[in-house]
Amino acid sequence: MGRAMVLELKIAGNFAEMEHKCEEALAQIQEQDYAAPLIADGYRPVLK
Repeated sequence: MGRAMVLELKIAGNFAEMEHKCEEALAQIQEQDYAAPLIADGYRPVLK
């Protein structure tokens, strides 16, 4: 296969809130294991 990328979009109310929203998105990607189906299909690397 090829490469894959997992994106989780969040809306920040202002610039100062962006880092917190990025951390929330990454945590959700990990907790929900969004990359698992891509890895099972043979995609490498799976970027987050």
